[in-house]
Amino acid sequence: MPAIPPKHPQYTFGETFSGLSTFDLVDDTLYILYTGNDDAALGPRQLLRSFDLRSEDSKHEWAGLNRMERTTARDASCDTWVDGDAYVICGDTPELLDRNTFEVLYSERDGLLQEGWDDYSWIHYWGGVVYRFVDLGNPGSGIDVVSLQGGTPKVVEHLDVDIDPSGTGHGQYIAGLREGGGAAVYALGERRYVFEAAEDGVHYRHGRQTNGVAFEGGRVFFLLGDTLLVGSLATGEVLHRINYLALPRFQQYLQEHGREEQASFAAEMAVLGDKVFLGGTWLRGYLLCIDLALGDAAWLRASAHQIETLTARGDLVYGLETLVPTAWDIHTGEPAWQSEQSIRGHRVQINDRWLVIAGSKGDTHCYPLKTPYLTKQSG
Repeated sequence: MPAIPPKHPQYTFGETFSGLSTFDLVDDTLYILYTGNDDAALGPRQLLRSFDLRSEDSKHEWAGLNRMERTTARDASCDTWVDGDAYVICGDTPELLDRNTFEVLYSERDGLLQEGWDDYSWIHYWGGVVYRFVDLGNPGSGIDVVSLQGGTPKVVEHLDVDIDPSGTGHGQYIAGLREGGGAAVYALGERRYVFEAAEDGVHYRHGRQTNGVAFEGGRVFFLLGDTLLVGSLATGEVLHRINYLALPRFQQYLQEHGREEQASFAAEMAVLGDKVFLGGTWLRGYLLCIDLALGDAAWLRASAHQIETLTARGDLVYGLETLVPTAWDIHTGEPAWQSEQSIRGHRVQINDRWLVIAGSKGDTHCYPLKTPYLTKQSG
């Protein structure tokens, strides 16, 4: 049964850190990567720490929860993710660590393996191999395959892939926009594109980009401008192509609230089964639920505030409404929970035990999930 958090976080980390943070949640372990610290009194500029959230420490101090720490090569914006025992750091000076020991499995801090590599890049880790994008500014430059056998990284293959990864990978799959046009998914195990779809009819607000990519139930989901695109990874077929701005319920929302289409593009997406949740993050936002079984909007919740940073689990979709952590019932759109502590969040993750939100000022809030939630779905 899904659960909701208390009104206040159980743990709050890094409130005095002067830089940024990102995190990854695995069971009861929280990994936080801090970057860009400018205050020498607070320690090094970059620091990766792991915390055991089962600790009974009540002071919420670093020392009480800290399991291990290490200085990293990070000195700029980055993204992180966990795959099994691997901790992957992308962005400036990519690295790959063992998340249990923090042993460095791959790092570019001492130099680049290949001439022509840009020092700011994205790596993907799958099957014990590192896939390194040559130059994110030039997607046509492809991907180099780096073997880690023998403990010495070595480029063993080059893939002619012209895809912008959009910071999103899933197992063997890399998804994004192709340099030559269209949304696509490349399968590393098969060395081919398993899904491609044209961008016909897609309108963008701020240039060609993906505002969200997700994988669910053998499908890939792209949020492209005014369009939700859903494809099958097995057949390569386009399953749904929905202009959400043109849906009758969305048009009604625009008319009732005096809002323009151009200022109402979604910037957030979360997927749960056949339900897709889109969030508008401008000064006055919305939360839209599209039911793929209907091919239409199931509900739309208008807000006087921004709605951003979405994730979904059980019968709830979680996000921030004007910096306040909130959960909505996926069947009705009604608020089911709201925190009494705000945060300027940019990343949300959830599992069966915890809801964690990272703030843009280095703070991270951790909420335990203990109170069962009974959905308000009618019938």
